[in-house]
Amino acid sequence: MALAVVELEGSPRQIGREHGARLRAHVADMVEQRMQRLTAVAGERQQTLLDAALEVGRRVWDLHEAYDPSLMEELAALAEAARVDPLELLVANGDADLMGMLYDAASAREETAFWTGRNVSPDGTPYIGQTRSAPTGECAQPVVLRLYPDDAPAALIVSAAGSLGLAGMNEAGLAIVANNLVPTDAQDGITFVFVLRKALRQLTLENAIRVMLEVQRCSGHNYLVADATGRAVNVETSATQVSLTLLESDFYPHTNHFLSQKLQALERVRAPEVMLSSRTRLQRVRTLLQERSGYITPHALQKILADHDSAPGAICQHGMQRGELATRVSLIFSPQQATLWIAPDNPCRGRFQKVQL
Repeated sequence: MALAVVELEGSPRQIGREHGARLRAHVADMVEQRMQRLTAVAGERQQTLLDAALEVGRRVWDLHEAYDPSLMEELAALAEAARVDPLELLVANGDADLMGMLYDAASAREETAFWTGRNVSPDGTPYIGQTRSAPTGECAQPVVLRLYPDDAPAALIVSAAGSLGLAGMNEAGLAIVANNLVPTDAQDGITFVFVLRKALRQLTLENAIRVMLEVQRCSGHNYLVADATGRAVNVETSATQVSLTLLESDFYPHTNHFLSQKLQALERVRAPEVMLSSRTRLQRVRTLLQERSGYITPHALQKILADHDSAPGAICQHGMQRGELATRVSLIFSPQQATLWIAPDNPCRGRFQKVQL
């Protein structure tokens, strides 16, 4: 599916309304697909996951309003313009968190993230990036939102039509990528897209991290946060716990299991093949980054993201059957150059596009 780059500006309401109006059909498709995914599994209380997720959405609506009123205004305007139910849109934006909270057999998305420092690049440029996955058969429109908000720094937001954001970079030089984790302490709380977008409204690395810490989180995610000076921090979170790792040189990869000993006790027990995939991808990306140390460039990183070694636990995922996870977007940010390289499908197809902030 072709990538859409959409420029939005103004107040939160103006940005949301324009997003919904310009991508109306794609937003409706995204919401419908995610509602169908939640409908597919019945819970222990003879209640579909969708009913349970909507119930949680009602309970946490006010929490999201209090956490970031501007983002909730944007979401409400988006829903109105796209002619979708605002509660369903909130739930669709938080489906990964809610699946982990409500479904005992939930499995993390198969995503591979990385940060590389100045010392491993020939020209001293740090990079941060990741793959993102979705079930085969779902085809949400990939978008880059080029935002010019009245009340926050300009930003490039990598997303799907109707989503507030999955990764991003702002004009203050902050870039953030995030991958899904499945802890045992999920609770009513703020979903990760709100945490990510609020962090990208900040001007400093310190303030962005504070946003991630000072919040009642719904579930677990790992955030890699970097700035244009080469500083970076890995923020590994469950709903109630957090572990910070200061990144100063070389490289740091992350996949879909907890690395912090502090948080490993909160890891949800999942199928052995799922954990094997995460551990295999982590070791593979670490090996590839080590082999290219000193020669890390956007092209080298694109090759790493396209790697098929150790399939089916490969970095570049190809779901062969409906419902299996497949890589849906791959991205590389250079906060120093205010540049994004993005492939709106499997990176092995070599369709990376360059987008400037």
